[in-house]
Amino acid sequence: SPAFQVNTPATAAAQAGARSPEYARVLERYLARLAEMKEIPQALGVLRKEIDRNPEDPGLYERLAVFLDQNRLGTEQEEVYRRAIARFNDRSWYDQLARFYLRYRRDSDFEQLSRDAVKSFSGTDLERYFGNVIGSSTVLYLRLNQYANQRFPHNPVFVHNLLAIYQTPPTLDMAAWEALLRQHWFEETSLRNQFFEFLSRTGKLEKELSTLQQSAPDAASWESNPAAADFLANANLWRSHFEESAPVLKSLAGQYPAEGEIARTASSVYR
Repeated sequence: SPAFQVNTPATAAAQAGARSPEYARVLERYLARLAEMKEIPQALGVLRKEIDRNPEDPGLYERLAVFLDQNRLGTEQEEVYRRAIARFNDRSWYDQLARFYLRYRRDSDFEQLSRDAVKSFSGTDLERYFGNVIGSSTVLYLRLNQYANQRFPHNPVFVHNLLAIYQTPPTLDMAAWEALLRQHWFEETSLRNQFFEFLSRTGKLEKELSTLQQSAPDAASWESNPAAADFLANANLWRSHFEESAPVLKSLAGQYPAEGEIARTASSVYR
């Protein structure tokens, strides 16, 4: 009847705009009435029709997803999230679909979604995504961080995640931990400290230092092999052999004048 039509969401949208508080209030009242009458298909029809009328309103997709969840219609809920991902540039839709997969223990779907995120997200977006949704098995967390590290090999978040995972059962893998640390020890002070503490504790430091000193004994060899020079300088600093580290640090500071940390360390040692 005309009186009934006045209270429908479509009419309210025409009068007040799809994103207005009045529209949301009328929509909620209408859906609640239909749910109370157990008219679930009709309520779904209303929400779908409103999305067709206002396809750029993310709130309608969110409301439909919630309604589907409340009524245990998971297959359709997944489709809503995928439609929203395709239409909107808001990365939080990935978060919602990921949590949906985790809630229903659909680990393979979650992994595939996360691999898609690794391929398309920026490093910052991916860090946030991992922080918001990771809560599944340690083995799955390992694989996802390995994918992320392959795409962003110098992002410290994924490096630190992997270092922690490699020391945690059931993904304990000290060989992988050491290999990863060797790749990144020079990038951060905390990683450098871990690396030289490990070498000292395992009795490897003196042997590796001796080998490098033989292959890079003077300033000319330091300039041609800065990676070896960096190791020599930091290994001697770790051992508090400042006199031995000073000329190597000076060589590195000359080669890389824009590297503030090297310059500060060299200046401190010479002082």
